[in-house]
Amino acid sequence: MATNHEGHRDRMRQKFLKQGLSTFEEHEVLEMLLFYAIPRKNTNEIAHELINKFGNLAKVFDADIEILQEVKGVSQSSAVFIKMIPQMCKIYYNSNNSILDFKSKEALINFAIGQYIGETEEILKALYLNSDCCYIACDTICTMSNASVIVLNIKKIIERAEKYNSNHIVLLHNHPTAECTPSEEDKVNTLKAERILKSIGITLIDHVIVSKNTGISMRYSGYLS
Repeated sequence: MATNHEGHRDRMRQKFLKQGLSTFEEHEVLEMLLFYAIPRKNTNEIAHELINKFGNLAKVFDADIEILQEVKGVSQSSAVFIKMIPQMCKIYYNSNNSILDFKSKEALINFAIGQYIGETEEILKALYLNSDCCYIACDTICTMSNASVIVLNIKKIIERAEKYNSNHIVLLHNHPTAECTPSEEDKVNTLKAERILKSIGITLIDHVIVSKNTGISMRYSGYLS
């Protein structure tokens, strides 16, 4: 015979099967997620504690593993499970978008937003395209963890372009805690990259900067010719 605890979990699963997550409160989404990481505890209480501590579901996912474990009932294993979710979302999102072409500002910005799901540090990436603006690869060039500032490593970008036989490139980077308006350094470095790449027959299509769920195209905003 099912206990009240088991019966509650079954009711939550049935609700999901009938309605999806659209009718769930944020703590209920987290509660149900934790069913699969914490099999024999009341995850409703843990979910409430997590939301209360961090403010909302997104901030729970963005929290450091060590800080997540400060909440009673959250083990290292459970914290790792929570941190996997935004990373899985990013992989899912990018798996769908990697077959697209990138001839529109919207396609570029949407792809860039997907690249930075769950990221809390500043990262510079290069998107490599073929002559029809179709996806070849997207590589990390530099992160704030291994440099005091984001470094526009042109040599590395060119080496990867040769490796992928790509003659069209889009630079991507994020502003994790600020708006996505380009800084003066962004403007100077982007124009420098455009000039160097053009001299060897590579087109810098754009430099897209994102912050949370918004993005800006430097070309369509007039910062590139």
